[in-house]
Amino acid sequence: MALIEMPDKVLQRVIKNCEFAEIQSLRKVCHKFRNTIEDFKPNYQLRRLDIDLRGDEVLFEIYTNAKTTRWLRFLYKKHPNGCLIISFDKFVKVREKLVENTEFLEVFFVDLEHLLISQRTSLESFHIGFTYSSSDYGIQIYQSTEQNAARFLATIKKILESRRRLLLIEDFSMKIINQNQVMHVLPFVDPKELRRITFQHSHHRDGLKIFEMTEIVKSEQWKGAEEIAIRRFLVDIPKKYFKHFKDKEVNHVSELRNSHLLQ
Repeated sequence: MALIEMPDKVLQRVIKNCEFAEIQSLRKVCHKFRNTIEDFKPNYQLRRLDIDLRGDEVLFEIYTNAKTTRWLRFLYKKHPNGCLIISFDKFVKVREKLVENTEFLEVFFVDLEHLLISQRTSLESFHIGFTYSSSDYGIQIYQSTEQNAARFLATIKKILESRRRLLLIEDFSMKIINQNQVMHVLPFVDPKELRRITFQHSHHRDGLKIFEMTEIVKSEQWKGAEEIAIRRFLVDIPKKYFKHFKDKEVNHVSELRNSHLLQ
């Protein structure tokens, strides 16, 4: 009870001297702690954020510049009684927590929103992916992942819209299946900070498909980036849209046709 009655100024000083994992533990102590932390918006010294949606679970990796905890790995997993959060130290499971009567994406969104709303400094990289493993060929699993991906992107768009400024990211990457998924996130990245863009097809089984990019190439983020990589897609747009890139990794349809004719 004494902790809950701690004055705000004292609690803020405690928060200021804590690292990410410690602050996340404090957020779950009580409403007062959580509200104070969210109002205070501590500097987590974030360096990288990697998010991978895998059917009914989300793998979330956080890299920081903190003195002790530099890499955090969490798995938010669907559970019959709610959401199971598994914490890892490197690749070894160290802790499990069941959040009862709450859907796994809802739990993940709360933590993600807190991080993105608090983030003020530049991230070295930010990755969002939707992974289909070799066992995900069943129509039920496929549809579940597609539905979760659509919901995830709609929610992250709302979170990014609520920020007062664009996200500062140097290296932005997405593992996706179409342009619409990209445009839920890319417009909220600061084009002045962005240096590299990477797009990769999510489905290993689909082979090379044409990547529709008519809206992407109009964006300020595309125009301002210096490096581009497009993997497991074919590109069929005029090469003039790639002239400003200093470094590019692209499979262009015309180049593949010419290569085939020369054989």
